[in-house]
Amino acid sequence: ELTQLFPESSDMNIFQTPADVVVNLLPDQVELANRVLVLMKLNLRDMYTRAASIHAARGDSIRLESLLAAMEFQKISSREWDLILLHGFIKPLMDVGNRSHAEVFIPKLYEDRSRLLGYRFCGDLEGALLIAVRLRSGKEVALIRSEADRLGLRDLVQSCDQFLPSTSTSMQK
Repeated sequence: ELTQLFPESSDMNIFQTPADVVVNLLPDQVELANRVLVLMKLNLRDMYTRAASIHAARGDSIRLESLLAAMEFQKISSREWDLILLHGFIKPLMDVGNRSHAEVFIPKLYEDRSRLLGYRFCGDLEGALLIAVRLRSGKEVALIRSEADRLGLRDLVQSCDQFLPSTSTSMQK
């Protein structure tokens, strides 16, 4: 029965940390994982981020979707939710070159600043620019402009330039 819960540990490594146990349980055994989280006083965000990162690195989209569904039943603040999605789902998927799957998670982010980071992680500078302008963040527009210039995206550089002159009066930061 334990080999079903921990298929990665065929040698039945009994020296796993509680965090390893939780990560192995997620998303299939959510209730048991939650009990271990509470009992061992583990950080929910860290455990879900770690589990998502592992599944993303493996390209296991079914387990990622299951993990996301399991997260919906947790009492997670919008800030924590966004951090898990950014660092557990989107960034690791981009690290393995799976942009199309990473982009699926951007609309699930709650905060505009998180969406802006999600677009930047995915290399969608136009999407990031739209949010930076809506947030009136000259700092972000300048960062996007710099990246667009580095990539040789002249049209995007010009779009950024339209907003940068007004930075001092209408944009903040």
